[in-house]
Amino acid sequence: APLKRLAPRDARAAEGIDKWNVCEAPESGFSEQVYYAQPLCDPKGWTEAMLCNAQESLGYSVHFDRSTLPVVNFWKNTAAIEDGYVLGIEPATGFPNTRSFEEHQGRLVHLQGGQSLDFHLKLEPLVTKQQVASSIDRIAKLQTTPCQIDRQPVPGWSPAGQLS
Repeated sequence: APLKRLAPRDARAAEGIDKWNVCEAPESGFSEQVYYAQPLCDPKGWTEAMLCNAQESLGYSVHFDRSTLPVVNFWKNTAAIEDGYVLGIEPATGFPNTRSFEEHQGRLVHLQGGQSLDFHLKLEPLVTKQQVASSIDRIAKLQTTPCQIDRQPVPGWSPAGQLS
């Protein structure tokens, strides 16, 4: 994903900050790592995040409208297969913290009875090397500035950042 800024959710995620975008082999006893990010976007407000295999022959891409989904969360739980190996790319209105924390930061979306809100995203399976390469190229073109990578949790993004 083209990112403006990325930070670990907590001390556990900070341990893996140098490999935040690498999905390791299953590891028994692995404890999840979550990273919070502000994505960059194209002039129409759209951005893309992608996950692919090491051979860059298969993957999937998530395209989303940053005006409705302004952040993206990357979730890695590379535990043993029998324990539930899971990877997540999660465009969102906020970070997966407690409701009270997100409300205090102004990221909680409030809806009145009968009110609705539209979120725009597109999921794209990437089943050929060419499709994966095209996604990598689109993302690279959106990465117009270097990403600020915080090595510790950030105040206002995570309760753990308040302790840093």
